[in-house]
Amino acid sequence: MGLAISRELVRLMHGEINAKSTPGKGSNFYFTVQFEIVNFGNTEIYQFGSLEGKNILVIDDNRSNRKIVRAYLEETGCKVTEAESADQALALLQALKDPESMFDIGLVDYQMPGMEGYQFAATLQGIPFLKDKKLILLTSSGQQGDAGLAGFLSKPIKRSELLDCISIVLELLKSPDDSYTHVGELVEKYTVKEAKMAMMPKILLAEDNEIN
Repeated sequence: MGLAISRELVRLMHGEINAKSTPGKGSNFYFTVQFEIVNFGNTEIYQFGSLEGKNILVIDDNRSNRKIVRAYLEETGCKVTEAESADQALALLQALKDPESMFDIGLVDYQMPGMEGYQFAATLQGIPFLKDKKLILLTSSGQQGDAGLAGFLSKPIKRSELLDCISIVLELLKSPDDSYTHVGELVEKYTVKEAKMAMMPKILLAEDNEIN
C-alpha cells in the first residue's frame, strides 16, 4: 500500500519511481522528480527582529513577576524600567520630556490595587502624547479586551511568547510579502503561534501506523 501511495504521489509530480531487487540481499526503491531551485539559502522566510535597545516599561504590583519579565527582556538587550503601580507608571511617563527617551512598549498587569490594567490603558488614551503608546496586557484571569491595547498574553508568561508578541506589536517580524509586519488586530499567543507556523516547512506524512 505504501508503494502504491508513493507511486501516485510521484506521478502527480510528473516523476518516476523504480526498484532494484537482488534475491537474498534486499531491494532499493527510488524516484526521480524535477523541482524548481529556490534561492532562499539558510535565511528564514519569516524573521523576528532584534529587541536590543528597546525601552520597555513593566507595570506589575508583584515584585517576583517583574523580576522574571525583566530577566527575559534584558537577555535580549532591552532597557527595562519597572513600576509597581499604574499611578507610578503614569508619573514616570508624564515626567518624560524627551521623545527619544519614551518607552517603545509597556507591559501592564491586568489586576493591580487601585488602577487596573484596562483603566491604565484607557487613561493613556486621554493623554495626547501618550495615546499612541503600545501596551500588552498580562493577565491570569482569562479576561480579554482591546481598549487601547496592542497585545494580550495570559499568565504564566512564556519567554518565547512574550518576546515574539513584542516583536509583532513593534512590527519587527519581517516576511517577503509583508503579511505579518503590520498586524491590525489584537496580538495574542495565537497570533504568535500563527506567525511561528508560517516559518516552518510544510511536510506531508502518509502513514497508517500510528507508532511510525
